Amino acid sequence: MHAEIGELAEAYAPTPFFLIGLLKAYFKPAGKGLFPFAITMKDKGRLVGIAAFRAKDQHLLSRPRLVKYRTVEFLLPDVVTPDFLVLPEYRQRFVEGALSTLFGTVGCQTALLTLPTGSPNAPIMKSWCLRRGMGVWSSRTSSHAVVKAGGPWSSYQASLNRQFIRGAMKSKRRLEREGQLTISKGVVDNQGVIDKILEVDRHSWKEEWRKGEGRNEEGTTEEGRDEMLEAFLYYHRNSSGSRFLPRFWLMELDGKPISFSVITVMGRVAYLGKTSYDLRYAHYSPGTVTLACMFQDLIDSGEVSSMDFFTMQDYQRHWQPEELTRDAYFIEGRKGAIGRLVKAARGRLGRMILSKLRHRPASVAVQEG
Repeated sequence: MHAEIGELAEAYAPTPFFLIGLLKAYFKPAGKGLFPFAITMKDKGRLVGIAAFRAKDQHLLSRPRLVKYRTVEFLLPDVVTPDFLVLPEYRQRFVEGALSTLFGTVGCQTALLTLPTGSPNAPIMKSWCLRRGMGVWSSRTSSHAVVKAGGPWSSYQASLNRQFIRGAMKSKRRLEREGQLTISKGVVDNQGVIDKILEVDRHSWKEEWRKGEGRNEEGTTEEGRDEMLEAFLYYHRNSSGSRFLPRFWLMELDGKPISFSVITVMGRVAYLGKTSYDLRYAHYSPGTVTLACMFQDLIDSGEVSSMDFFTMQDYQRHWQPEELTRDAYFIEGRKGAIGRLVKAARGRLGRMILSKLRHRPASVAVQEG
């Protein structure tokens, strides 16, 4: 289904992580009681829908371990905007069929599914649950910055704060005075480029942040590695020759890599997989300079209509983005002990789950800092 998923993703996916070369990064052993799987729908041999999930067996009481139940989330992290991926004419059948599979065949008692705000799949999901007497709670959970790329770079640049632009130009001149400054670009398809990008990331503030006690989050491994970045960098291993190969902009000073940005272009949207810089050069603002070069190249090329940061951070506001949001839906079933307990305390449990979700830290997987 490699080619079919690619065509479906390019036309309808809210994230490039539905591309098989990126999706594969999340299909791996995930520990005891936690397993990934996908639900697909075909019509006359043609793929018309796919959704990837991870189910987890939990206990309502951890000590002692009592009342075992199964819950499910989308496989992709919330920060990359997961959803059901389906052709419009099959939407209702696929979404309802996927939910029937989750709460029937897979045996889930609860689900916590995050979709982009305004997803056409959300009303179908809510209607299906309510017709079956299942509780559904929703909450706004996160947002992401999207920069519109209409017109030439000069027009877009004129829309930005003049002090911010002058600061970026001054930073570039300072770097040029410091040594031989080069900014290279291309596709991420060789280990040489990957090594340079990883060298920058190892010296970024995020490396220490990820390794800090209690700081591991969605999108990073227990060892502190950035799963999202690795998925982008090693995409070529699963999809050699793909036209969706991630692209990079890499800044080097006297041959030493100090900043980078990595994107995937799909459906006229540039998705910013990661941007970072060497913390030792922070006073030169190399991340801002690299982003400016990347934005100028993309806007002047006319290839993209917008650029999605995946997250909403303070530094991104300088680029005058539109803020798009995501909503989490907590669904509880009615079968088994967990269903009866949830039904008895549905309001309290729903509020507790969504309160915790609203207050959990946002992933730093794509921050520039």
